[in-house]
Amino acid sequence: MVKMDNVYPGIPEELMKLILGIDTYDTILESIVSGDLVTINKGSFKAVEVLFSDSVGDERAVLLLNMLEKTVKGKFNLSEFSLAK
Repeated sequence: MVKMDNVYPGIPEELMKLILGIDTYDTILESIVSGDLVTINKGSFKAVEVLFSDSVGDERAVLLLNMLEKTVKGKFNLSEFSLAK
């Protein structure tokens, strides 16, 4: 690690988790079940609350969005949403 003026640069949280072997995807899938309300954190639907349906593969999930009074299924990366507060 290189320091500048006796200050170490910050390490992004995602990089620290990778270094420490912490898998955030496993964590979110362990704490969420079908029907839970989640918030999309990235992209065109940022800050929209939707319902979690199920996981698809290792890094994606199906979320249920309500658009124009119809339920639409969308596939999102696990890093793109979090459990609603």
